[in-house]
Amino acid sequence: MIVAPLARHGRWRVVDPHGVLARARAGAPFVFAVWHEHALPLIAFFYRYYILRGLRITTLVSPSGDGRLIARVISDLGGDIAAGSSSRRALAGMRGLVRAVRLGQSGAITVDGPKGPRRTVKEGIVALAHLTGAPIVPLAAGVTLGVRFASWDRFLVPWWTAGVTATIGEPVEVPRHAPAALLSERRLLVQRRLLALCARLDPLERHVLALRPPTGGRRVGGSSVKS
Repeated sequence: MIVAPLARHGRWRVVDPHGVLARARAGAPFVFAVWHEHALPLIAFFYRYYILRGLRITTLVSPSGDGRLIARVISDLGGDIAAGSSSRRALAGMRGLVRAVRLGQSGAITVDGPKGPRRTVKEGIVALAHLTGAPIVPLAAGVTLGVRFASWDRFLVPWWTAGVTATIGEPVEVPRHAPAALLSERRLLVQRRLLALCARLDPLERHVLALRPPTGGRRVGGSSVKS
């Protein structure tokens, strides 16, 4: 699998202006919000900057086919997984992740998974932060070499020697006793911050091959594709 070679041999650059990794090494738990399309480069990120450094992180994975594949990759790398999805309706399935974060581990959720809409944050991550008190951290990746598939999320598979830029956004706090209106505002804030990260990272994909779906048309990264 490409994840471990990418973690070890990729040309990594981490942009962390708010000192999240230093706080994590000091024991602070976070809940990372990532797009489904960035699952592979960011599993490599967590392997490189968490697991290989003795830090534990639990990733929420769906019971879908790609979720089972991602769970197997994470388990093979020594990471922890919890079953569920990022929608609020599936919060009951997130008990394992809630428990892990309350015990001091960080967590990670693909906030638009398992089936989209693409780059739209669902409510589950805000509910998780509300229950645990852990800040939400937007995290996105850009790569210089790889392939984007013709899936709903334009799933990104980087080449194992690619340059990878992982940008860690400003944490979003969710107060324990926040009203529903504030929870909705925080969800939109996480979405805006993730989209702002991608606006800076997507242009790195000038040499990423975008595979073409059968009909329609739109641009992904630096290439023109159909949708």
